[in-house]
Amino acid sequence: MIKFTASCFILLMASCNANDSSNINEMSISAPYVSNDSVNLYNFFKPLPENDPIIFGNGTVSTADCNEHTLTIVGNIILFTRDPDNRIYFIEYTDSVLHQPRLASFKGRETILSADSRRLYFSKEGDIYFFTLENQTFQGPSKLESPVNTNEYYEYYASSSLDGQIYFSRIKNNQANIFVYGEGKVEPLPYPVNSGQNDFHPFIASDGSYLLFNSKRTGGKGEADIYIVFKSVDGEWGDPKNLGEKINTKNIELCPVVTNDGKYLFFTRLAKNSNGIYEGNIYWVKADFLWTLK
Repeated sequence: MIKFTASCFILLMASCNANDSSNINEMSISAPYVSNDSVNLYNFFKPLPENDPIIFGNGTVSTADCNEHTLTIVGNIILFTRDPDNRIYFIEYTDSVLHQPRLASFKGRETILSADSRRLYFSKEGDIYFFTLENQTFQGPSKLESPVNTNEYYEYYASSSLDGQIYFSRIKNNQANIFVYGEGKVEPLPYPVNSGQNDFHPFIASDGSYLLFNSKRTGGKGEADIYIVFKSVDGEWGDPKNLGEKINTKNIELCPVVTNDGKYLFFTRLAKNSNGIYEGNIYWVKADFLWTLK
């Protein structure tokens, strides 16, 4: 069965003014990367956020008439997805220079770094792939095998905790739900994490203590909100909590990612601009507030 094409919950068909692909050098993402403590990329995007979200890379990463989302930092490289291009871009810091965004040579979307920093997950045409990070280079990509990827359904947006469990989205019968892979089997997360009202874009904490995700469930502040759910000491998931007005608005918030050092939460806020075009900007905020919701 041929899988259908889906996007990061976005239907954004207008042209993107940020990029003329004919003028962008398409570069391989096989360039060496450095360890996370070798360069502090945060300092290139001042002012740094505090307790209120601010746009990340306004004019370079977050641009007019585009939808940027799913930002991940891997050593000296920043990766993000830009729609409607439906492609991954990256910003590289080399030779003491922070370069402009460039188009990655591999096709796909939604790159997320594993908690152990050894895998870089991404989605392509309804399947989940990953690069293995070895000897300071990206090796691969490889495709996750069954039972994560299937012929029948659409799998996307994967993240993993230090114990190797992989959380991902699956669309089945036009309904998005969150699944977890571990010990050789895939299982849907229980209610009320999966509400039956489209729950997707899971991001698992490195120690597996909490899960961030999107939901269109009743009671939200907009069309889609970001929620958090904590795991108890006995391994049971609690009740999901809305991240509140600081994060969620009457618009659409989605694609949560926390940096591997735990400092910042990145997410996208999608709204119509003055031309009536959906435009998504990446925001960042200090992530320590998440624990106040426990």
